[in-house]
Amino acid sequence: MPQLNIARVTEQSGTEAHISRPFPRAMMGLSLGSPASRGRKLAATLGWLCANSVEALVLVGDDLARHTVRIRTGLDAASALARAHQEGDRLAAEVVHLIKEHRWRNVTVHRWGALLHEPRFPDSKREIASLHRRSEEFRALVAQSAAEYLERLGDRGAPPSVASAEALDLAQAYLLEEIAVFAMLLEIGWEVEVYPGPDLPALRALSLGLVDGAPPCFKRRNHIELTLRDEAGAL
Repeated sequence: MPQLNIARVTEQSGTEAHISRPFPRAMMGLSLGSPASRGRKLAATLGWLCANSVEALVLVGDDLARHTVRIRTGLDAASALARAHQEGDRLAAEVVHLIKEHRWRNVTVHRWGALLHEPRFPDSKREIASLHRRSEEFRALVAQSAAEYLERLGDRGAPPSVASAEALDLAQAYLLEEIAVFAMLLEIGWEVEVYPGPDLPALRALSLGLVDGAPPCFKRRNHIELTLRDEAGAL
């Protein structure tokens, strides 16, 4: 099977971001079930991350995916978390295998659940929840991002198994938790995110300073979108 190459790198920087390569610190989040989180796409993206970073971080979003599992299957919260952990185990094992195979020595792998128990996370979670309550603009952006997320799930053959309103609530809970974790990581220097896909509208707006009252750390955020193609030019 042809190897995937990085065909284009699109850098989207916050209003106060300063970016240069190699990045002092750069991270990549892996969504369970996403095509970008397995096989050739995973290997190509992870290789680029390690080659262009002094210190790299891979986030296996298993606990975060409990929301997605509930959307896809209709399982209760505890069963969905257990299912997400099983899928996370498989994804983490694939990432570790790639790291060992390619001898990438500047990358560490974290599971999402560990981040939720960091001492900084409760404050970050409260700050994002408060912004969501106060800002009509931010609520609209989160709702837009959640609707797009549900549409992508449908495109992957995983339409919601719950009512539309519940699916939207769960998708928004997913995004608010993700944004809170990113805010926490930004505060400790993880200002570059690498991903083979576009940025979320809500995160992009925060980076550009378009949401009044948002945590200022988002203005230092950089989203690096990688476009991958094989030798034949196919995605």
